[in-house]
Amino acid sequence: MQVTIRRALEADVQAIAEVHVAAWRETYRGILPDETIDRLTVSARARYWAEAIIDPAISVFVAEADGRVVGFGSCGGARQQLLTTAGEIYAVYVLKRFQYRGVGSRLMATMARALAEAGHVTVGLWVARDNLAAIAFYRTLGACTGAARSHAHGRGDAPLIELAMLWDAAAELTLWEEPANQPLPGRMLPGRGERSPWGAVHTTVPGACRPASGVLPRG
Repeated sequence: MQVTIRRALEADVQAIAEVHVAAWRETYRGILPDETIDRLTVSARARYWAEAIIDPAISVFVAEADGRVVGFGSCGGARQQLLTTAGEIYAVYVLKRFQYRGVGSRLMATMARALAEAGHVTVGLWVARDNLAAIAFYRTLGACTGAARSHAHGRGDAPLIELAMLWDAAAELTLWEEPANQPLPGRMLPGRGERSPWGAVHTTVPGACRPASGVLPRG
C-alpha cells in the first residue's frame, strides 16, 4: 500500500470532512461529552474545509492511501501568543486503522516544512490533556510540553484543558519526511519513542524533552 502526502484540493473537501468526523469519534469519545462529538457533522465540516482550503493563510494537506484520503492536517501562523511559537499545526487526524504506520509523522513533517518555508521557524500545537496517545506521539517526534489553556469546543460545553506541544525548530520535524515511493510500513508500537521508519537521525524519548529556546520554562 502506497501513501502519498500532498496539498489538499477543493475536490478533497468532502473526503476531509468525512475523515474529520470519523477521527473525532474515534479519538475523543470519553474525552469530550458525547453530545459535543455527536454534534460534529460532515456537512458542517465540509463547509469549514471548503473555506480553509482556499484561505491563503492556511495550508491543508491530505494523506492518501491507494487513492483514498485516510488523514489530513492543516497549519499556518500561530493564532495565540500563549502558544509561544511562530507557526501552529491547527489539526492533524489519521483514521485509526492507519495509525502507527508513519502516516501521522509524515503529515507532521510536511506541515513543518511548509511552515518553515513560510518563515515560521518554531512550531506548536494544542492537544487535549487527556489525549494521552496523541501526547505520546508528539513527544516521540521531539515535542516539549508548554502552557495549558481552557478551551470550550461548543456553546454550553464544559471547558477542555489543552496543553501546548512545542518544537523549537521546524527542521526537527522535517526529519520524518518519507523518501520518494516509500511503501507504507508495518504498524509500530505506540508510545515507544521508536526511530522514524524513514531513517530520521534521532527522536526524543518521551519524558526527556529539553526546553525550547526563547520560551518560558515549563514543568
